[in-house]
Amino acid sequence: MGGKQSYIGLKMMEAIYPCKAPQTIFTDPKLKTSLDKEVLKRGIKLDDLEPDEIAIDGDLDADIDRCINLVFQVYENKKQPGTISKKEAQKFFSDCLELYALRQGKKLKEILPKGLKMDQANGQALQKMSSLTNNVVTKDEFEKFLNCFDIDEALEPYFQTSGIDIDTNVHFVDVSQFANAQREGPKLAYRDYPDD
Repeated sequence: MGGKQSYIGLKMMEAIYPCKAPQTIFTDPKLKTSLDKEVLKRGIKLDDLEPDEIAIDGDLDADIDRCINLVFQVYENKKQPGTISKKEAQKFFSDCLELYALRQGKKLKEILPKGLKMDQANGQALQKMSSLTNNVVTKDEFEKFLNCFDIDEALEPYFQTSGIDIDTNVHFVDVSQFANAQREGPKLAYRDYPDD
């Protein structure tokens, strides 16, 4: 890892963008040690990053909202509370890319396409997140972004993909001739099964 990444941010993003595999990136002892150091440096407890109650019945909304708030605090602009500066928003995307790479067991450079113009990709990602009024991202914009896009969609500008290719030259079959046609052959009979 580059050392500029926020391990607390990565920990919270794992909850916002759950991994398909059951393991966490912090099963790696090196990453766990780095997380512990950052938690200690910021004067919080690791327990503060965990939910007070385990989500029951698949209701993860409250936990995701809690994590979004914590991630926002990691990147929040101290001079303008309630906002994230453009620079910190770029750090957020950098951390997302790091998480994406770590989940694949790769380094950041290994997942980015050759010839990627990082400034251009950062600009496109930031446009998806915010209008950047006064060069800041508001908390509302940040929350909406995280609730609307999964990690693949959020990082799409970095991978130079344009979503799903749709072939618009499709020929449709005219089925109007079948709409009122009488069916030939014996009448269909459906079985009647008892309810017990």
